Formats: sequence, structure tokens, C-alpha cells
Amino acid sequence: MKHSLVPAAKIISVISISILLILFFATCGGGGGGAAGASIPASEYTTHNATGYGGGSSGGGNGGNSGGSVTLQGGTPLTVISYSYGGNTYTAAQINDLIAAITNDGSRPAGVFTVDFMAAGDTGPRQARVTKTSQGVEKFEHQYKATCTNNGTVSTFFFYADEGLNLASQTTSNMAGWRCSGNNQLYGSFIPGMQGDITLNAEFVSFTATKSKTDLTASTDTSVVDTATITITGGIGPFTVTPNDSTFLQATTPVEDSPGSTIYTSSISIKEQSGSFVWFDDDKSTSVTVTDTSNGETSILNFTLKNKYSYQILKPDNTVAIGPTDIDQDGTIDLDQIKTNMSSYVPDGREIVAFKDEAVGGKMFNLSGSDKTLKFNSENDTENTANTGNFKSRNVSLKAILDFTISAKDATYASWSDATLYTNTSNQTGMKYTLEKYSNTTKQVYINLSDYSDYTNITPTPSSGASNYLNIGSVSSSGSFSVTLKNDPNYPITHTDIPFPGYTYTITITDSGTGAVKYIHILVARPAEYTYSLYYINAAGTQVPIGTTNQNVVFTPGTQIDFGCNSPILTMGDLDSSLSGISAAIQITGWTGTGPYSNPLSYGAFPNPGAADCTSNAITLIATTSPDIATLYSNCRANSNAVVAGDVVLSNGLCVPQSYYNNNTTTLAQYVVGIVCTRGASNDQKFVVAKNPNQTLNWDSGSHANIGGLQVTISGFNNGSDDPMYDIQSGVSSFSPDSSGKDSLSILESAGQNVNDYPAFKYCRDYKPTGITTGYYASGWYLPSIAEAYAIIQKLDKFPSGHIEDSPWFTTSSQYDSTKYWYATNGTNNPGTGSITAKSKNSASMDHVYPCHELNFTAP
Repeated sequence: MKHSLVPAAKIISVISISILLILFFATCGGGGGGAAGASIPASEYTTHNATGYGGGSSGGGNGGNSGGSVTLQGGTPLTVISYSYGGNTYTAAQINDLIAAITNDGSRPAGVFTVDFMAAGDTGPRQARVTKTSQGVEKFEHQYKATCTNNGTVSTFFFYADEGLNLASQTTSNMAGWRCSGNNQLYGSFIPGMQGDITLNAEFVSFTATKSKTDLTASTDTSVVDTATITITGGIGPFTVTPNDSTFLQATTPVEDSPGSTIYTSSISIKEQSGSFVWFDDDKSTSVTVTDTSNGETSILNFTLKNKYSYQILKPDNTVAIGPTDIDQDGTIDLDQIKTNMSSYVPDGREIVAFKDEAVGGKMFNLSGSDKTLKFNSENDTENTANTGNFKSRNVSLKAILDFTISAKDATYASWSDATLYTNTSNQTGMKYTLEKYSNTTKQVYINLSDYSDYTNITPTPSSGASNYLNIGSVSSSGSFSVTLKNDPNYPITHTDIPFPGYTYTITITDSGTGAVKYIHILVARPAEYTYSLYYINAAGTQVPIGTTNQNVVFTPGTQIDFGCNSPILTMGDLDSSLSGISAAIQITGWTGTGPYSNPLSYGAFPNPGAADCTSNAITLIATTSPDIATLYSNCRANSNAVVAGDVVLSNGLCVPQSYYNNNTTTLAQYVVGIVCTRGASNDQKFVVAKNPNQTLNWDSGSHANIGGLQVTISGFNNGSDDPMYDIQSGVSSFSPDSSGKDSLSILESAGQNVNDYPAFKYCRDYKPTGITTGYYASGWYLPSIAEAYAIIQKLDKFPSGHIEDSPWFTTSSQYDSTKYWYATNGTNNPGTGSITAKSKNSASMDHVYPCHELNFTAP
């Protein structure tokens, strides 16, 4: 391992050598410092101070001078007071202890870092730079101070000897250099090899160097050389003129104007580049240095280098229209004027919208802005941000770019040919197309774009009004897009949305690459308004209006009229407010009417009157229905007293006899909710029995609660043994209570029971007839009582075939006791036969549930 510290014996052996070196390494700051103590030579410890550093009289073998400070040898004395490291303070005499502490500090990894130290005369600490390796401290560099005076201004700079002192930021062109007060030598902007603190003073040239011009311009013609003359006055001479950037500049040797003259001249020019023009950044700053070789004084002259450009304007077909023409840097051309001059090269109906620099990566200069002046400069053009230069070549070719063309890819719906222009109220010019509204198919226009520079730059934008009605498709790779009417079912476009027939919406098509703008105009066809009146013939033969007379409808003569129902089924209650509560659907099979000159009209489910059928934009239509409305209503029961057992109940509350229903089953079957059944001595208690649902459910889920409100006692002959059983034909005389099951659910819940624990009751509560979601019979169904089940068995011959199963079993809402309920059967499917039996509540193997409903009668 290499050690940073050396044995005391070696320290003593080099004392005399160190004293001699004190006088040898003197800097511009002053004479060398003495060292009474020991000094470690460079051969043992490498620092920027080749003679090592001195030690104080700290004892411990370091030796040194008195006073507890360390004087570093090698130049102007630097007196160190103390060091700070790791939270400890080390005196100058403890420098070896400090180095040992750094070497042995495992938390400090190898690398370069600084240690604060205080020097005599300073008000704040300096930084010693330490280089540590895995072997220990390799280098310990103290920071030196330079005090510089320039025209009375004093500045302080710190530096390390290995790096030297760089004063480029403080040195001006008229300075001869920096004079060191210690050795009286003159230095330039960079001062190497100094050890210790130094004092410098700025000195200025004693001669004058001037130039004939400040700008040098490089032409695209290599035979043209732009030269500046440098005149040197005063000084001792001889002189040299040296370009600081020899890549671009060359200079001649300064020559005396006459023998013994103090005036010298030299020329500076742009260097020819192997037969090609010079290329550099516009307004490049460069300089030359004039040096008086007798005393080393220098003067720096600054120049600006400019490029001369050559440009030509190309036609759209890449042939030359204008140029080539030379133009100085920062020269300008009027692109708008060039566009005008090139009008003869532009096809009819087209326009120059941009000029493109044909160099690789060249820029597009759009003509859509207000300022069409282009400056020739390789840097960004700050005067015209819309047309920045940033040219890639000194020889500039600008190609004229034309706007794109628009045509109908699918011309079926184009109003005019592509060459026709249309002017709207905004005086915008462009194509006009038509989209039809209120037809059976969605109309769509495909717009085709061609001659565009990059289809990804194309953006179609509808005007603010059009955005509410038009869907604009994105531009495809083939350069086309579609325009359709919006079709949002939540916000449909209505006839009145279109301001007037033939209203035109504008779409702006922009090419962001060239700035080209085109307009197309979409005319939304609004058909004329017609009025219609709808009627049907009631049972009395009277013509009754459906809905409101003289309603507006939008249709094109010869197309079908859709009355809003979207199918041949017309909901009577939705159209005729006079038929309040009637929502049963009637199938409309056609319409009849009277046209001009009393000619009869006849249509199918959707009328399609022609123009000749419509007089004064009005038409009267009478519905023909299946079943016939008049016949249906004449067969409906006129009042609840007329309703009899076996009548078919429709979802709207109408009751029709079985005979009429059987003749119109195809039309009415989907609206049937049940069959009427009567009970009571006078058969005046009417209720509705749902069609056989084929459900087998438990009465309860095993809770077997005793619900007193549902308990029924039967009087009559009981021929049962274990469970009571009554013969329906001869063994039943009465039920107590003799009531409906419509209140059974509320009785169950009042007893604190959860209906979810009673499957048969829950099924009836949730029951809805097939296809019936609204109206009287969409809810309110209940589990019938034993009295109602008995009544159903008595009327089995009144029910249509298939409504009640053969040999039916009826679950009832009536209980016998806490564990059994009453159920009824009809073994032979004959009215009035069968039995009533008490059955376990959690047995459902033969129990069928027939929901019932209170009759809600509606008269026609």
C-alpha cells in the first residue's frame, strides 16, 4: 500500500534540500517563504507544490517553524491556519494527522473532493482539493488566490496550480495582457504554472489597429473575394495579423507604408474552400489578433461573416420560372408578388398557396398569412415568424405549391358537376352537395381530395351550425372523407331543425402543410310539409278522429308516411286522447281516403300518397283494422254487470266473449291477461284467473308459522282420516271466512313474515302476464283463497280450452293450521267435482299456482 505520510527519518534528511528549493520556485506574487520545520519532498508525497509542504512545531515528529502555522514552499508564501474535516479541526502542524484521517476514513470513498482550510489574511475558508484512491491520499492541492486590478477595479479569483488561471472573461481586445507584480512578466488570458497567491495588473496596447469594414460576405461565386484592410498605427513592430478562425479567414503579412514608417497595412479575406463556396452560420462573429512582436502587445479586431445566397423559383412541374438570382444575406423577396408574376403557370381554378424549399428537410413557406415577405437567412427569421427561413443551402430552389382539388367520389348526391362553384351568404366559394333528410335510407357524400402534399395534414371542419347536424369522417389514406347527417336516437334531427328548405351548411377543408383552404357546401334537403288527419269508424258507424286532426307530417310525395309507430301496429290510446285508458293495440291493415276530384284512395299499412293524391298539402285517411274496430267495440261488454264467467280479459281492461275471441285469436292472443271467473251466491263477485302458468311451488319454506288471518274453516262432510278431506260435489256447505285472497299478502306481512319465505305468495306478487309490462294487469296478482279455488272448479266448463290444465290442482292462500294449508283438485275435469284437502305446507309435488287478479273493467 502506498502511504501518504513518510517516516520521521526521511523528513529530517530533506531539511537542507527544502531550504534551497524555497529560493528556486518564486512566483509573480513575491519571494519564496522559509521553512524551519520539516518538509515532505515530492518523491514521497505528490502535490501541485513540487517541494512538498512544511510542518509546524507540533511535536510528534513533524518538526517545522514556530507559531503553529504551515508555510507551503514553491513560491509566494501561503500561510495555513487550520483545516476542517469530519467535524474535527486540524492545525497547520497537524497536516499529517489530517491526511491519515482521510486515508483511514472508510465512509469516504475514493474520488475527488474538497476540504475547507483557513489561510492567513482571509475572512472565509478556501477549498483544498483531495484526490483519494484505494491506496490512500494521492494528491492534496491547496487553492490559490489571484488579485487582479483593471482600470482601478480590483477582482479576486481562486485557482489550482495544475489548472492554471483563465482570465478570458476579464481580458479585453485593447489589452496587452496581465503584468505580474512578483516577476514583472506579461501574461495573456491564460496564466499557467503559478504556485501561491499572485497579484496581476492589466496593461493596454500602445498601438492602434483599425479595419476598413466590419462585415465580410462570402459569395456563391468562388472567384469573388471580399477583403477588409487593417491599418496599424504606432507601436514598435514588426507586426503579425493572425485570424482566430483560420477555417474561414486568411491574412497577409503587415507591410510598412514607407521605410521607417509607423503605419503598417494588412488585408483579411474569406478563404477559398477548394473551389466551392464557403458556408457558415449567418452573422457569424469572428476575430483577428494583431501582435507587436517586439513587446508582445496585442489588439483584437472583430468581424461579422455573412453569406450571399442564390435563389430560383420553380414552377409546379419543377421547371425554372425565375432565376437563379443572387441576393445578399438578409435580403428579401415578396412571395405574393412572385405568385402574381407566375399566374400564367397555374392551371385554371387552382392557386399557388405555398413555396417549398426543395433542399432535403426544406421548409414550406405558406401564403395564408398577412406578411408574404421572405428574408434569406439561415437562422430563424424574427421579422416574419410565419415564414421563418432556416435554409439548408446557399443555393435555394423554391417550388410553387398549388392548392388541392375537391371532387365527389360518389357523385350520386352532388348537385352540380365538379367544375360548378357555389357562393353562399358568406361569399365563400366551393362545391355544393345535397344530403336528403326524411327518406328511408341514410344519404352520404364521399368527398375526394387530390393534389395534396400530405393527406395527414387535411382537416375538414364543419361550421358551428353544421356541427350539430353533420358527421364528418376522418380523411383516409386515399384522401377521401364522408359527410352524413347525424343519426343520434337521443337527439334526432327533426323537420323543424332545418331552418328552411334547401338550407346550406359550410365545411372548411384545411391543409395545415400548405395553408390551403377549400370550402364545400352541404345542402340539407327539407321536403315540403303536409298535413294529415286520421280517423276510424266506431261501432255506431261514426267517423272518430285518431289523435289531433290536421297534424303536420313530413314526407315526400310518393314515399311512405310513418305515423311514428314504426310498425303496422298503431297504439290507439297513444293517438286518441278521447279513448282514455285504452291502450290495446289494433293491427292496421290499410288506409282509405279521398283525393282530388273525390277520387278514392287506398293504401297498405304505410300510406304512400303521390303528389296527385295531396290537395293543398293535406290528406284525410281512415284506418282499416284487423279486427275491425267497430266490430271489436260492439262485441265488448258494455258494463261490469254484463261480464260473465269465461269472458276473455284484455290488457286494457276490455272484456270480450269467448266466441269473439276465438274468431280473432291471432290478433288478440298477445293481449290476453286472463279469464273471468265468478263466485258467490249471485255470481256477482268477479275475478280474473291467469292462464295455466305450470308452476309447482311450496306454500312456505318450512317456517310453518300459524297465520291466523289466513285460517279458513270448512263446513260439510269430512271423509278424511289423518288429514281432513271434503268432497266438492256433496261434502262442502260453506267457508269461514268466505273471502278473496287479494289481501293474503298484506295479512302475511302484518304477521311479521317475509314473503321471500313463502314461494307461492312471492310468485303471485311478482307475476306479469307474458308481454304485459304496463297497465292495470302488470301488477296486483295474488294467490287465490280456497273459496276462489272452489269457484274456479265450479266453472271449469266456462274456461277456453287450454286455459286451465286437465285435472287441475290449486294451491290456495288459506291455511288449515300452522303446518297445513288447503288445496283443491278436480280429478275428472268436470265442473263441481273433486276434493278439498289439508296438505303439508312444505310439500309442492302436486301443487300448481294460478295467480288471480281483481277485475278492472274498462268499457269501450
